[in-house]
Parts: sequence; structure tokens; C-alpha cells
Amino acid sequence: MLRRRKTVVTVALVAAIAGAYALWPRRAGPSYADRPMEEWFACYLGRPRVDLKSMTMTLDTSQPVSVAFAAMGTNAMPFLAGRINRSLEYSASELLRIRLRHLAPAGLKFLLPTPRPRDGDALCAALLLRDCVKPSERDLRPLLAAALSSTNRHQRDLAALALAADGTVSGLQIILTSPETN
Repeated sequence: MLRRRKTVVTVALVAAIAGAYALWPRRAGPSYADRPMEEWFACYLGRPRVDLKSMTMTLDTSQPVSVAFAAMGTNAMPFLAGRINRSLEYSASELLRIRLRHLAPAGLKFLLPTPRPRDGDALCAALLLRDCVKPSERDLRPLLAAALSSTNRHQRDLAALALAADGTVSGLQIILTSPETN
């Protein structure tokens, strides 16, 4: 009886481990230096440099993140375009987390981290597309169609910034000269 019970427990444990391994999420998409694209984007710490005199925004293209995205090339386009196309507003669960964090005692705030602003992610994605990946407008425009036709002016401006890869129009000029319609 005890032997049978040990065998059943052992088989159940092995089956659970095999099932967990089979169902464990795997990283899809391109990678560089054994790190997936999502990880490179998440560790992006470089802030865009803004030159108000010449009305330009640039990235430091010598940073490892910039080098990684340049090496991934057009394979990174769908991921970065997705960051621009997605809604820039917080989701309902993120808004709830922000409200609960505000009400939580100081000692428990670490349990409810503030969500990253999506417009910052979209700006970094647009600058990475423009300065590092440098796709042709013919390849990028279909991926940004949703953002370009959006009613959100900020989202349209970010898509236009990403499309300014040829250097003929600076990103800040696009943003500052776009109409105020929402």
C-alpha cells in the first residue's frame, strides 16, 4: 500500500513537472546577445536628447540598447510599431493599481508598483525606429497605419516621428506643426 502510494505521488510529480515545462511561456521574436527584444527595450535607460535650438530629438546611438536594435534591424519593426500603435491610456487594471497604491500605507507601496507610462515607451520606440532601425517609409507606414489614423494627436505625432527616418523633417517640427485636433 505504501509502495503504491509513493509510486502514484512520484508519477504525479513527474507529470506535473513535464506539464509545467511543456506549458512554460517561451520568448518569441528576435534576440541579440542571447537577450530577447522585450528585455532590451525594458532596460532602455537612455533619455532622448532634445535640442531646442535646432528642434531635434536624438538618441545616443552608442548605447548597447541602440546597438542591439540596430543589429536586429527590420526584425524589430513589428515590436516597436506595436508600442506606438497600442493605446497610450492606462488600462482599467492599471488605474485601479494606481488608486490602490495611493491609498496604501507607505510600507506597502512596494507591493503595487506604478505602471510605466505608455507614451514614454512609444516615444522611445519611435526614436529607436527613426535613429537605429531606420526602415524605409514603404515598409514602416503599413505597420503604423493604426497610429497614423488615430484620433489621439499624440499617437499620430509619435508615428510621424518614427516615419521621419530619412532626416528630412525633425521630430519636434512634426509635433509642433501638427494641428491641435484630437
